[in-house]
Amino acid sequence: MDCPERAKDPDGSKERQRVRVGRRQFGNIVGCIVAASAVPLLSTHSLEAGDSSRSLPPDLKDSQASLNKLAISEYETNMRAFGGRLATPARYLRKESGDPVDYDVVIVGSGYGASVCAARLSAKLKKSKSLCVLERGEEWVPGTFEKSGPRPYRIKRNSDLAIIESSALGGASVFDFGDAARPDPRALDSEAWPETLRDRSYLESYLDLAELELGMRPWQGPTGNPNDHLQLASRRLAAKGSSREVPRLAIAQGRVESRIPILNRQGLLQRPCNGCGECWSGCNIGAKNTLAVNYLAMARKSGAELFTRSDVHSIEKLDKHYRVHLTQTFIDATGTLSVQPACVTCRVVILAAGSLGSTSILLRSQNAHFRFSDSLGQNWSTNGDTLGILGPAGFGTVDNEEPSGKGPIIQANLTYPEKRDYQESVTIQGGNLAKSLRPLLSELGSPTSGSQLLFCMGHNPGKGSIELDRQGEPQVVWNGNPLYHRIAGAELARVAEASGHRLLHTQGFVNPVFHAIGGCCFGDSSSLGVVSHKGQVFDGLRSGTHRSMTEKTHDGLYVCDGSTLPSSLACNPSLTIAALAERTSQLLLLEPKYADLFDL
Repeated sequence: MDCPERAKDPDGSKERQRVRVGRRQFGNIVGCIVAASAVPLLSTHSLEAGDSSRSLPPDLKDSQASLNKLAISEYETNMRAFGGRLATPARYLRKESGDPVDYDVVIVGSGYGASVCAARLSAKLKKSKSLCVLERGEEWVPGTFEKSGPRPYRIKRNSDLAIIESSALGGASVFDFGDAARPDPRALDSEAWPETLRDRSYLESYLDLAELELGMRPWQGPTGNPNDHLQLASRRLAAKGSSREVPRLAIAQGRVESRIPILNRQGLLQRPCNGCGECWSGCNIGAKNTLAVNYLAMARKSGAELFTRSDVHSIEKLDKHYRVHLTQTFIDATGTLSVQPACVTCRVVILAAGSLGSTSILLRSQNAHFRFSDSLGQNWSTNGDTLGILGPAGFGTVDNEEPSGKGPIIQANLTYPEKRDYQESVTIQGGNLAKSLRPLLSELGSPTSGSQLLFCMGHNPGKGSIELDRQGEPQVVWNGNPLYHRIAGAELARVAEASGHRLLHTQGFVNPVFHAIGGCCFGDSSSLGVVSHKGQVFDGLRSGTHRSMTEKTHDGLYVCDGSTLPSSLACNPSLTIAALAERTSQLLLLEPKYADLFDL
């Protein structure tokens, strides 16, 4: 079937011209223009396998640190079978006839939920079937990150919050701290969660599997930080039930001095972490286990196509399939920017574009004949993200040319595992205040000189909501939670006092939200949530008060990301999201209605 735009352009002449874009798309275009300076990420030619010299522009060949050059070369070696890059070569997703390109499965986003689904489903697709991933951001190659240049994320300001959204192939894994944790067993034991998921032990096998594929293990490298005040604080607070734990990190570990890369579980080259502390905003030596070197690579090997610079706006439900509307951004050999409308059709759509992304796509897609739960956009939460700056601590990081001995950003977790009411328990993480974090903190109004990072996560109830503005962009309505802020503030102050230092506060400081969750929450019925425990989207036109086993859902429409989490976890949610995606993928493969798509 034709895309709607075709009717307005019968001869197809406008398809090859620049399109006029609205304010909603302008921010994405600006981001692409800025990212164009981060060559070779927007390279328009296909790299020959193993030709690392072509990936380095002339002005970088002499100035790039040796480890960074090795990271680029090793990444291209890893992606040799795909032409030197993980992403599928740019292709306009609309046929010359104006018809949309057809796929059987379309996954929107490439983060922890999307990548797991892409890997598991593509591995089971029948030979005649196809799957694609649509990512709005770029493919960021280790060794090419400029700490003061383009970012693999974007900041959406809202009141006193700064919501940090990923915009990269691999989602938040590209710029997160590399840490993840299993949720407290009590985290899912609440009425906010579907009855099937309330017992965390039910998820244990999926958590095990995700942890294995992500290569997560306790940090065993150097932590030569002479100012680890969290360690001192934890000892002094032990009598009150605190416990200092070594974090489990998705980081390759090995002998740094040998300068020999290691093979990860998926058979890809990675260089062991050298302890530079620059996990945030991009690991330049290729040590971080981003989704590009595990789940997404697995998906690509199984035949999945991964398209970058593809921003999905809405989905349309047709008779027995869906039409996904998007815009693609191209930069030709002359550097000219072109944004063109495109669309694809498919049997199965999996939205995994994050809390704001997936929710806004459904909000824009809803109409009189295609309805969702009234809970859509509700129960949004910050996951209790609260940043503390402990100082002055008088340390920082060094250039990553040689091992610094300071270790990753996150080096310790302080928790209260059992001796406290669950709703008042928090996780406080401490570590290096990386150079790459300082511009962000300065932008948000926080002091950075001679300070140590304290990152708190707790149980902040989902009282926020997501609405669309006049341009169709998501806006968060959030009044905060005074009770939680008092709890988090008191905990950070207690740690500061126990360490013998002070907690820095700055007037006008905007709190960053790294883990936005909710908006498309799980529920036992459409009156309680947007998706079933399987991730299936409830049909708002045929809703009732029944349990999800009999509740009507839109066939082939799923959500699988942090937007489905109905409550905060008091820990980094990435592992939980990946585990839930493992489960959703398995259940989808077992659906009889899709027996013609997959081999079991």
